[in-house]
Amino acid sequence: MKIHQGTPKYTRQLMFHDADNKVIMVSIEISDYLNGYDELHVSICKDGGIGGEYNPKPGAQTELKEIKRENFLPGTPEQMQYLEENRKSTTYDYQESVDLLKQAGLYTVPRESIPEKYHKNSKIPPGDYTYGSAWLISELPEGAQQTIENIALRIEKEEKGRYPFIEWESNELYDQEGNYREEYDALDDDRLCALGRFLHLSPVEAANDIVQYEDGKYCEYSHGGILYYVCDSEDVTEMCQEEMRSYYEEFIEPEINQLAELHSWMKYMDFDFDGYLYDFIDDAANVLASYDGEENEITITNQYGNKENYFIYRR
Repeated sequence: MKIHQGTPKYTRQLMFHDADNKVIMVSIEISDYLNGYDELHVSICKDGGIGGEYNPKPGAQTELKEIKRENFLPGTPEQMQYLEENRKSTTYDYQESVDLLKQAGLYTVPRESIPEKYHKNSKIPPGDYTYGSAWLISELPEGAQQTIENIALRIEKEEKGRYPFIEWESNELYDQEGNYREEYDALDDDRLCALGRFLHLSPVEAANDIVQYEDGKYCEYSHGGILYYVCDSEDVTEMCQEEMRSYYEEFIEPEINQLAELHSWMKYMDFDFDGYLYDFIDDAANVLASYDGEENEITITNQYGNKENYFIYRR
């Protein structure tokens, strides 16, 4: 994925679990941009949204974060340090950052507080520097690309070692009676297994990292802070009805009542609610997949040898 203008010389995608067991997706790009030297650009996706920081594990994850901190900043080192020490949100909140810096008198700082290595950046406006007014991007040191690649390889190796690798069809998952072993009993849930296979997780990863969303609906699951609906064909109809009924009650019904007050004849009209629902159920992806509008279908064979078909929607 190209994440910045310029000519990419190196791109790298990473997905790993941080110290809070959150799934972090990182896009890294080294490109020859506008300033005549190689620059590092990093995009982080956490909890389903772009932006923010992650809580790194010691070692390679921390080293990657330090490289980003040194070469790709939305504020001066002084501003960033203050935010890290005082920010309450676990995901990036620009307004919270602005409010904290204003309270501390650090929202706008003298230009001299910007380290010399960032001064080549032609995007920094003249005069005092205001947080977020320009990315502070420095020229990368020699060998940075290989350093980043080595760190990425170590992160991937650590990620593979989180759990023992077992195939989905392995007998190691079962006890002598043919039931899932106690540590894998979460796999009794066919929906959880369907999501695990869709996400290309091993059964051990699925059993440990996918959870049924406690505050949500029976077919709503979470992996790394990202929510999914995992539905069979009956669930799809039921979930669409529930979503659209909620939408109707919150937005459409008040409009109808307001119009009826202005036009008395409308009080005697019947709203075709069933027809309204049918139109949307026929396009379930746009109702249930609030993230990308896509419907993903997957068929699994459960532990009893039965084939089950599920539809997965990212929330």
